[in-house]
Order: sequence, then structure tokens, then C-alpha cells
Amino acid sequence: MPVSWNGLAVLKAVDHAVDVGLASLCNDIVETAKAKMREPKTGIDYRKKWRRAGKKMPGKGKSAGYFKRVSSAPGEAPAVQSGDLFGHINMEKLGHQAFAVGTDLKHGAWMEVGVPKGIATRIKPRPYLRPAVYEHTGRDAEVHFAGKVP
Repeated sequence: MPVSWNGLAVLKAVDHAVDVGLASLCNDIVETAKAKMREPKTGIDYRKKWRRAGKKMPGKGKSAGYFKRVSSAPGEAPAVQSGDLFGHINMEKLGHQAFAVGTDLKHGAWMEVGVPKGIATRIKPRPYLRPAVYEHTGRDAEVHFAGKVP
């Protein structure tokens, strides 16, 4: 007895499965990027820097948390300092089988690709999204800023 199938139903099911799979992949990329930011860093240890200068560590206020951590070195994912960038890394569905992973913060882009001298204080790249994409896909990611490729 031949099996009948509805071609449209199959296409819709495949389309939905691809959409769900892409959403899952993008979510994994976001979580990997955040995990890379949580890893121990090898940059400047501000606690030691302040002690060597003979200054008291700020113990109260907004800056107190900043001096509890070690900054990231160029090439490492950014250190979590205030949590701004960490909290703004997300994914967004753009349309049919189209997703974006990134942040809406300007300094998030600066951390990813760096800033050349002259635009602002020189910032060397501290990529966190591209390594996460490469880890999950084995391919280099395209970097877009406000819909434009640099």
C-alpha cells in the first residue's frame, strides 16, 4: 500500500526544525561567549597595582567592584567588570531562518575588533563572539556594525 504525504506539511516541518536548530545554535554561541568572559584573565591586576603605589583600595561606591578583578589582556575575551557587556550579549531573530548574535553596546564592538589610535584611546582586540562562533561552527564569523560590514 503506498504511503501518501502532504508535501507542504513536510516542508513546513523541515522549515520549523531548521528555525529551532538555528535558534539553539545562536543560544549556544551566546552562552559560550559569556563563558569565555567568565574565564580567569591575565591582564592587569589592579589590586596589586594600587598596593604597589601605596594607595588605599577604594572600598565603597561604584568603583569598588572594579578593583576586585584582573583585567583582560589583548586577545582574551573581555573581563566581566561592571556586567554591562555581559548582560547585553544576546541573540535576535531577524526573519525567516535569520538570526543575529551580538550586543547593542558600542564598547562591545570596540572589544571585539579593537579601536585604531586616533578614534579613541587605543583598544586592542579582545574577541569574545568570533571565537564562540568558530567553536560551534568551525567557520569564521562576519562582523557587522549597525548593519554594515567594517
